[in-house]
Amino acid sequence: MSNVSPREIFDLTAAAFGVTIEALAKHYRGRHRRTVPLPLIARGAGTILASRHTLATTPEIAKAIGWDSRTAGARFTAHAKRTARLIAKDPELASMLKAAEDAIDALHEQRLDAIERFTSAGFAGLAPMPVRISRSRAHALSFRAGAEHPSANSP
Repeated sequence: MSNVSPREIFDLTAAAFGVTIEALAKHYRGRHRRTVPLPLIARGAGTILASRHTLATTPEIAKAIGWDSRTAGARFTAHAKRTARLIAKDPELASMLKAAEDAIDALHEQRLDAIERFTSAGFAGLAPMPVRISRSRAHALSFRAGAEHPSANSP
């Protein structure tokens, strides 16, 4: 899974398809169209990519672009299925989807590299964080470390 949020995936998808994020969120009327508007295809592609790269549910993905999360699940699933059929037929749309996926992967790798650089620095120069331990917990830790139990010295 990716460390990229559904909102960022929609932003990258909108950029790859050349549409705005507001156009992705817009509701399009007309059920039986011969031509599907590009923002509708981009929304379906974003849904496909968000479900592929995150653990977000369909309502969470819908909420990422401002849709009502209670009713959007079925609509988003329908958009994703229709988009998958259109992309399978059109190589230009497939290349746009590939560009969006490459941008998501690049952002993911960039974040992983930053995390790796931070952790490989070994936290050099950082002072240890003070830890508060209760008296009973301190006693239990000292007992495990090899100290004798106070009751062992009792007559």
